[in-house]
Amino acid sequence: MPDNISDKSILLTSYFNGTVWTLQFEQIAGAGAADYSKAWITLITGFFISTLLFLLSYSYLNTRINAVLIAARLTEQLQESESRFRLLADSAPVLIWLAGTDKLCYQFNKGWLDFTGRTLTQEAGHGWRQGIHSDDLQHCMDTYNTAFETHLPFTKEFRLRRYDGEYRWLLDTGMPRFADDGLFLGYIGSCVDITDRKYSEQALKESELKFKTVANFAYDWEYWVDKDGRVIYISPSCERISGYTAEEFLADNLLLKKIIHPDDEKLWDAHAGKAYFFDRVHDTDELDFKIIKKDGSIAYIGHLCRPVFDDNGHSLGRRVSNRDVTERKQTEAALRIAATVFESQEGMMITDANEIILNVNRAFTLITGYSAEDVIGKTPRILHSEQQNKAFYTAIWKDIYNTGAWQGEIWNRRKNGEVYPEQLTITAVKGNDNIVTHYVATLFDITERKATEEYIHHLAFYDQLTQLPNRRLLQERLKHGIELNRRTGTGSQMAVLMMDLDKFKAVNDTLGHAAGDELLQQVAKRIKARLRKVDLVARLGGDEFVILIENAHRCEDIAHIAKVIIYTLSQSFALSKDHEVFIGASIGIAIHPQHGSDADELMDNADAALYHAKKQGRGCFACFSEEMTRKI
Repeated sequence: MPDNISDKSILLTSYFNGTVWTLQFEQIAGAGAADYSKAWITLITGFFISTLLFLLSYSYLNTRINAVLIAARLTEQLQESESRFRLLADSAPVLIWLAGTDKLCYQFNKGWLDFTGRTLTQEAGHGWRQGIHSDDLQHCMDTYNTAFETHLPFTKEFRLRRYDGEYRWLLDTGMPRFADDGLFLGYIGSCVDITDRKYSEQALKESELKFKTVANFAYDWEYWVDKDGRVIYISPSCERISGYTAEEFLADNLLLKKIIHPDDEKLWDAHAGKAYFFDRVHDTDELDFKIIKKDGSIAYIGHLCRPVFDDNGHSLGRRVSNRDVTERKQTEAALRIAATVFESQEGMMITDANEIILNVNRAFTLITGYSAEDVIGKTPRILHSEQQNKAFYTAIWKDIYNTGAWQGEIWNRRKNGEVYPEQLTITAVKGNDNIVTHYVATLFDITERKATEEYIHHLAFYDQLTQLPNRRLLQERLKHGIELNRRTGTGSQMAVLMMDLDKFKAVNDTLGHAAGDELLQQVAKRIKARLRKVDLVARLGGDEFVILIENAHRCEDIAHIAKVIIYTLSQSFALSKDHEVFIGASIGIAIHPQHGSDADELMDNADAALYHAKKQGRGCFACFSEEMTRKI
């Protein structure tokens, strides 16, 4: 208390914000006790008011100081965030942009500026629009403006001019930005150069074949599994291969195991049991599994599983690729069947489209004598026997071109030079484009079959004693000759000479049937020796023979042949056991078309002429026309 202050005074002093505040209370002389009490009350009240003012002032100042500090800290954090964002954006391999609520772009990363070759000042605001291709600008801005109205993510494709003047296709993905309180702040977008993809799409549109090729090549079913065994991604191709959608696989982590066919469950369990060893490649080869598709059908997948690691070698899980190998499995099965068939008893030969031999089987070697080394790289002409002419082979290839195959009999030559009959089938193999890629020939040696057929034919059409044609073959030749004359209309004649041996019965009765048979054989040889190769001599039975002469132009020529035959058979025959016999012959002649229009009529008229010749005394011939009848 200062010295000048009386005992009845109270002085309160306070310092606040550099200012001295003083309250002085004095006791007034003569005041009563009540007044003194009021003074104290006033003093205490003033003290409390002073203290309250002090606290309020202190709180206000402290709040301002804290607000300044917080603002400074937030500014520093924002600057740090923007610095980190710019560092991240500039190092990104894509083009990044930022736009505010006013739809104006105010930030572009280094990738964008390097791509366009322009500065941030040039691109900011609406400047970036200058680089958009005029054909894409309207669509691009419509998408951009609609997004700002709806605050929804968007994607758009447009062409942007690069620094060198070339327009490149970009895929722009825009995402809205919001504050923690939900306030819309603008958009952030990233652009990826998709020019190569766009060119590919254009090329695919121009060529359906290229489209199919690329689409088929990219049909693998991919999925990724994290280190805890959860499927975190699966490609849409899973539905094409299995029938199940990606959503169904993601919803049921065990679905893949469930569709494995019971035949392959053990193989799958053994493979899946190794899946937790992420520090090694547990399956180096593709595993094939049979699966049951959603529709109940069976398919095959080629399953390839590989561990994935980060840059530090830590496991990130597995990457799995499933490929539809159903067609390959079917082809393998077909090839196994084909391999079995290829080594069958029939010879087989495979050529390319140019008829170059690619392979032959063991049966081919047994049939032809040629080994695979002898013929591979050559053409089937090595087998030609020259028995067929060029027109024959031209007709074969014409059939193959028209129908895709040819089947028939052919004569080929073995390696040792032997000519043999062969049953041959040639089939053209075509690809999906209907173009021939190979020819497959199957061949079968029919030598024995041909011999059997020839023997049966001989029994049916030839006399077993004399080996001359019998009545059946004679009738066929006679009908054929008549039909040929009618068709050609050349006016040529065909003669039927019916012959009967004179005195044959006497030889047969006196010397026996063996001598009679021997005599008939010698008669057949003598007659054939006097005829042309185109003429036919047949034995009807017993001692009856018929000679068929085609293209006979004059009756005199036919009469001459009859005379020669009669004279030849009148000469002596030397039989075994030193028997010498003499016989003769009588001949009746009928000529087509004068003496008959069909085979039966000709034969009947020739028989009538023969009867007339015998009646004249044997050893002569008679023509069905009475005017030409002569006697030797």
